[in-house]
Amino acid sequence: MSASEAQGQELSCRVCGAGARVVPSCGFSASEREHFDELSEIVAEANVTPLEAGDFVAAVQRGLWSGAYTAALETLSVRLLGLLPMQVAAGRNSAAQRRILIKLKTIFEALATARRSSAEYPKLAGVERGSAG
Repeated sequence: MSASEAQGQELSCRVCGAGARVVPSCGFSASEREHFDELSEIVAEANVTPLEAGDFVAAVQRGLWSGAYTAALETLSVRLLGLLPMQVAAGRNSAAQRRILIKLKTIFEALATARRSSAEYPKLAGVERGSAG
């Protein structure tokens, strides 16, 4: 949802009903929501802890800065087995790889700052209508 839609509302996770928080990040178009949700589920199913997520943020950031998208995805796929089909689908398309990493970075940042120690975390993607992110 857009930041303006979220402002002043009590938000809850549409999956578990827990209170949600808006995570400041780059914007994603509404059409990317399904992909973002799929990545969120992959991270949750892997039971990534907030401490691990912090390490993953650093690894993803290094991959984004260096342009080593393939290497970053390969490293993450060892721990996040659900990521393998997306990695295969992206192939050597650097733009597709980069978009996956940017979304994962947002998810990991949200989890790394979670107050709970479990992988179940309320989140709301910073989705902006018409934003290319």
